[in-house]
Amino acid sequence: MERAGGISWWSAVGVAFMLAAGGLFVSAGRLAGKGVGLLGVNNDVPWGWDIVQFVFWIGIGHAGTLISAALLLTNQGWRTPVARTAELMTLCAVACAAVFPVAHVGRLWMAWLAAPAPVASGVWPDAGSALMWDVLAVSTYFLISLLYWFIGMTPDCAVMRDMCRSSLLRRLFACVSLGWCGSRSQWQIYRGASVALSFVLTPLVVTVHSIVSMDFASTIRTGWHETFFPPFFVSGAVLSGMAMVQLLTAFSKRQDQLDSQHMLARYVLGFSWLMAFFYGMEILCAHLRGGRSLELIESRLWGERAWWFWLMVIGNVALPQLYWLRRWRSRRLVILVVSLGVLVGMWWERVVIVVGASLCPVILGREPEYVPTAVDGWMMAGSAGLFAMLFMLGSRFMPPEFESLRPRLPRADAWRGWIPMLGAVCGALGLALWVWNTQQAVTVAVVQGHLPGWSRWASFVPALFVSALLGAGIAVSVAFFFLLRRTRYGDSGGKT
Repeated sequence: MERAGGISWWSAVGVAFMLAAGGLFVSAGRLAGKGVGLLGVNNDVPWGWDIVQFVFWIGIGHAGTLISAALLLTNQGWRTPVARTAELMTLCAVACAAVFPVAHVGRLWMAWLAAPAPVASGVWPDAGSALMWDVLAVSTYFLISLLYWFIGMTPDCAVMRDMCRSSLLRRLFACVSLGWCGSRSQWQIYRGASVALSFVLTPLVVTVHSIVSMDFASTIRTGWHETFFPPFFVSGAVLSGMAMVQLLTAFSKRQDQLDSQHMLARYVLGFSWLMAFFYGMEILCAHLRGGRSLELIESRLWGERAWWFWLMVIGNVALPQLYWLRRWRSRRLVILVVSLGVLVGMWWERVVIVVGASLCPVILGREPEYVPTAVDGWMMAGSAGLFAMLFMLGSRFMPPEFESLRPRLPRADAWRGWIPMLGAVCGALGLALWVWNTQQAVTVAVVQGHLPGWSRWASFVPALFVSALLGAGIAVSVAFFFLLRRTRYGDSGGKT
């Protein structure tokens, strides 16, 4: 960390930066100046590659939360070597995903209208809309993941503070370690906060991609209006995220990360079979339903774009079967082929869902068309550059996890349970106040044709649930910082 980066590393960062700047920011500026007509979307296919990229990057970030939070609750020791890398991957992926909905709107300077600021904007955003669920869920996911990542690094930043010879790095790590002195009470606070945030993040990781799937399932378009989309999207997200973690750690020189590849490979193999089940269920349901659904599935299987579907199946189902052999689960070449195949397959799955369903004719005799433009390609390349730049910079200056220095403390499954509970109640009440004001001042135009009133209470449940998780996560984080400050000057090791 104290050594200057080599020429090859700085060259890679520079290439990634230029790709991100040229691909994302220049394209976003052109979209802001000339409109979304620069993309390949049209009246028949309103969502194109930009929404494909959004769903893809959101899915990539799910494995970081699963490895860090859910496996911490089940006390899986193999997660430790790759947890910090997976958490950083989550933050980078969500940052990439957030670019596309804003760019898709076209008027970038109007994105603030999604905030509940009716005095300034003159309108309340509809908390019962699936698109508003998206804004709330993705922002909550990013914020809680960022807090979880920062809190998890606190003891390791203190170790780096004491070990670094560079005065600049010492001051930096002294600032972010929050006065950590390593007393027993501090470790108890740290352990309890980690477990409490894990309880918040575990349902959140399922909720976020389920809400993303509702963008499609809540419509009546053939191919989107499906009840199995939430578990289908979550399974695909975990599969792609695990494959990305494998790809990022495949060339690591740390033996403990290489040892974790066996368990990662097992997860990839298991979720590949789950995806095969969902593909088969979709085909079976279409045959039972008949009509337009059957026409869509037949065109997807045997039509002119059938290679989309079979490429998806090869990447997501066929290639992971190589992991049945134990000796192949640790070979870097096999890991590289399978992980890249899964990522390509999951990307094409999003194309099949987002674009493929839109190409099914709604008006008889009118065949929809979609041709991605150069701006779509540059946006895609720019997102890859942004992810690579953020990950390289973050992984270089992110402290490792010094597992050998951590004391063996008893599990603190119920750490000050009233703190997250109180935060959850406050978060839900805040959203309920938003809904109450919306229903008092609502017009038919605001709620997209729905009649105002409390009869649509079910459409507010996802937003209430996410806001409760947001309040719980913020409450746990604030309590951690407050309790840590009380013990920053040292103590005798007793409970706080």
